[in-house]
Amino acid sequence: MNKKYTIEQFPKFKKFEDDILSKDQILLRHNSKERKIKGETKKCKTCNRILHITEFWFCGAARVYRYNDCRDCKLKDKGVIEIGKTRVSNILSDKNVRRCGRCKDIKPFHEFYNDKRYGKECTCKICSKEKNDIYVKKNKEEISDVYIKRYYYKKYKKEEFTDELLEKLRLDILEKRRFKFFIDDKKFKTKKPFTQYIEKKYGISASVVYRRLKQGWESKDCKISIEKEKEDLRKIQERNKKLKSSKNPILFLDGKSFTSKLKFAEYVYEKYDIKVATVRARLQKGYTEEECLYSENEVRRMKRSKGKIKVTDIITGEIMFFVNSNDPKLLENFRDYTIRKALKDGIQTTTEEKYSNPCIIERIPY
Repeated sequence: MNKKYTIEQFPKFKKFEDDILSKDQILLRHNSKERKIKGETKKCKTCNRILHITEFWFCGAARVYRYNDCRDCKLKDKGVIEIGKTRVSNILSDKNVRRCGRCKDIKPFHEFYNDKRYGKECTCKICSKEKNDIYVKKNKEEISDVYIKRYYYKKYKKEEFTDELLEKLRLDILEKRRFKFFIDDKKFKTKKPFTQYIEKKYGISASVVYRRLKQGWESKDCKISIEKEKEDLRKIQERNKKLKSSKNPILFLDGKSFTSKLKFAEYVYEKYDIKVATVRARLQKGYTEEECLYSENEVRRMKRSKGKIKVTDIITGEIMFFVNSNDPKLLENFRDYTIRKALKDGIQTTTEEKYSNPCIIERIPY
């Protein structure tokens, strides 16, 4: 068995001609390596295929030597599933067709959208539409920031959105998506599908259902037939007539009861010197018995004011109502500064007031 030539056996300082040395000895003497790439073909070390030289990547930045493994074997080692994708794509492009990256079908170019960078998109038009629909649906379900900005830009043409505004708009969308109508174990978000369901199942026209909802009917009562509605209305009218004709007292003042508005107005005129017509007009407008005793100036102030004043005693739980912040009875118990401060800042009154218990003063709109 021939031994390989080593430097120890034949040192470099000894002069031997290259003719008597073997090929390995010459390479070692000149401190060089044999270039195994010869010609335009090369054998892969892994798959043992003889391939064109371009199927082997360069090794190193000098781009002189190539790897012993072909490109396909290198890609397999790196975990690439589909080998030769680019080559197949180039072959298909020469035939004016392309393979869709989603459905994997080969289709002509006109079934792909144009792309500024790559010429054509990697997915066909059908798959692109399905992909976009899934993206839009996901954003709509999650109420993402992208969905909120698109939704309200179309509506208000607003481009700047802060975090607080986005959160507020998100709550508005959730409120709109809330189910508002319930009937027969079914839920509806808007009036249209609710009225269509009632019309289809119970035979009541949509206009009648819309009218009932506008009048404040509950969802479960909207399925009542028109005949039953008329009958209930007739019973209510008869009951109101009986109440009017009955002698039961309907008004109370100063520990006395009155069966008619006229008698009440005459009593107020005799005791408080307020005209009968004025009292009857106030009762017609819905004034209470106590409010009918106010003077004309107090009534005008009440109309100009923002609402009644409600005082709640924190200790006893007693609730008192006053006409406005200038009501004399209110000013008897609390200072004007205390009232205005409590209405503005919502703070409790102190024990320094004439009314010793701490109270909460708030305004109730008319």
